[in-house]
Amino acid sequence: IKLLNWQLVLKLTEMGRRIILIFTFVAMHIAALAQTVPFPTENLAAWYSADSVHLTADNHVDTLYDKSGNERHAIQLTVGKQPLWFESEEYINGQPTLYFDGNDFLAAASDELFAHPNTFFVIWKTTNNKTAVCITGANNSQRNQLVASSTDIYLYCGKMLSAKKVSAPFNYSIVQAFFNGASSFVSYNGERIGSGDVGNFPNKGVLIGAENGGSYGTTGNIPELIFFNRAISSADSAA
Repeated sequence: IKLLNWQLVLKLTEMGRRIILIFTFVAMHIAALAQTVPFPTENLAAWYSADSVHLTADNHVDTLYDKSGNERHAIQLTVGKQPLWFESEEYINGQPTLYFDGNDFLAAASDELFAHPNTFFVIWKTTNNKTAVCITGANNSQRNQLVASSTDIYLYCGKMLSAKKVSAPFNYSIVQAFFNGASSFVSYNGERIGSGDVGNFPNKGVLIGAENGGSYGTTGNIPELIFFNRAISSADSAA
């Protein structure tokens, strides 16, 4: 991972081709949601980052705005389940971040089912080795789930794909979760660490930081998450 001012640049090697995926933390006014998105937007389902939030009086987040323009805002109105907003985090070049305390989560409700392929990119930090859900869907049979535990990082959407090369806790890292039946994979900081069959559940809604209700919550930070309802190829970014 290489931090460059307002950009977090990840270089991936995929089948001999160099892919550069750019996660841009753009300074923006919360109300000014219309902006130029710094990556291809085809089938962009949702884009969340800690620079686009609505805060309570004590700096907790009740709304994490969807910067994709699709208005799939992630909301939490229950006090005690709202992540804490930090204006600046040194490790990610002074950019804002959200801290989840193990009970917090944000939910973007949707009636739309997203069938495979689905691709998630998330910047994620865990601070203990407890099982921690980063991303999931609305219910057991409509979820594409990314989880870290003391033994692995795994994907689940009907079947489990376990990648034992990485386990919690870990510092800020970019995790890519690709859900596409038997062709699914998970990558960690640009390295593919697991591939195989995860089943074929679609994804409904987006829950960030825990299961619905707050179980298996992340203790740590999630400053940015991007969700595409498609596969991502080298043509999507500058080589």
